[in-house]
Amino acid sequence: MRHAALPAHRYPLIDAIRALAALSIAFFHTYAWGPDATTDVGRVIERLAANLAVGVPIFFVISGFVLYRPWVAARAEGRPRPSVAAYAWRRVLRIVPAFWVAMLVAVACFDRWDELFSSRGLASFLFAQVYTSEHVGILGVAWSLDVEVVWYAALPVLATAAAWWAARRDGDEWTPVLAITAVGLVLLTAYYVGGAPAWWGNLMPIWLGHFGAGMALAVISVRDWAPARRVAAHGLLCVLFAGAVYTAMSVNDYLVILDVPHPAWLTPFLDLVLGIVVAVALLLPAIFDDGPRSPLKRLVGSRPVIYLGVVSYGIFLYHDTAFRLLADAGVEVYGLAPGALLGFALTIAMAAASWHLLEQPIMRLRRLVPGRRGPAGAAAPAGAAAPALGDAPAAGELGPAPAYASSVSSASTTRSAARPSP
Repeated sequence: MRHAALPAHRYPLIDAIRALAALSIAFFHTYAWGPDATTDVGRVIERLAANLAVGVPIFFVISGFVLYRPWVAARAEGRPRPSVAAYAWRRVLRIVPAFWVAMLVAVACFDRWDELFSSRGLASFLFAQVYTSEHVGILGVAWSLDVEVVWYAALPVLATAAAWWAARRDGDEWTPVLAITAVGLVLLTAYYVGGAPAWWGNLMPIWLGHFGAGMALAVISVRDWAPARRVAAHGLLCVLFAGAVYTAMSVNDYLVILDVPHPAWLTPFLDLVLGIVVAVALLLPAIFDDGPRSPLKRLVGSRPVIYLGVVSYGIFLYHDTAFRLLADAGVEVYGLAPGALLGFALTIAMAAASWHLLEQPIMRLRRLVPGRRGPAGAAAPAGAAAPALGDAPAAGELGPAPAYASSVSSASTTRSAARPSP
């Protein structure tokens, strides 16, 4: 049965969430690679900063949402599924050139040419660093891109399976995404409880629950699920709830700090599961952003914040390079040093250059592999239900950047916790 065409959606607040997540990961690294605080206030900030790697779950949930939504929307409209060839081509354009250039910049800045022409360099260029014996590449923070590449390959298969199920179960979209999420959570539990090797945490199946949560949000969005809309209408409460859960993650670390008897896997496991809750709480008001412009929305939806979200891929790719350049120049940038502000400024400048000089221009090549046409001859490129889906987003558009993650699993007294890291 063919449904009326869904309205085109733009999600400017998702760019704001991208900005928040990217900057949180960068700040996490400035803290994790810096000296321990020596004051009470500094220690409190340390405890909060120790969990800023929550940007990892946030970005994976975003990726699940923005990449799966076009498939659900196509089924809801009764039109052909997105073109897999166009989807794959746009994914390549979106992540590969900028990543390769960022690696070359790091190699040139720090004279690491020997690494470039080695097995580590080859693995890095092929998004395979997590499968090497060292589990680290030229840009160690980029292990999450290896996870993303496998997710990109798996999504069309999972979406096709979900379509098969929905066609035979009266349009049931919920069972497939809930099953995927459940499988991911089971694998995550088995990984921590079973004491698997730490590098397994850098493999995509361990994160399937996060991508599945994003897929569930895609179904909620397309179906315009009333309970979720009612919750999302209280955007400030959603943000406060996300903050409360994040605080609980920080308090959870005190099991380690205070030497409270507990299983070794409990703290990192809860951090990743609660990270899903934080991501969903932040994304709900962004997905259903059609109400009055509250002060909160005016703040997070401002042009500077949205712009940071647009260039967030560059922030991820270049923050380590920027901070190391300043550190090599004698600037104290790690921890709570004032010089960290200079590090962020250089990071944003490099990210902006990457966006305007490389990422945005190269996305024009997406036209080389056009998407399919929808009913009535209307152009319906891959991701038509969400304009520019799969493309480099213009400010305020829904255009998925790759998920980003931290290469340092945690910090301070929880730095040795068994969280995924290369």
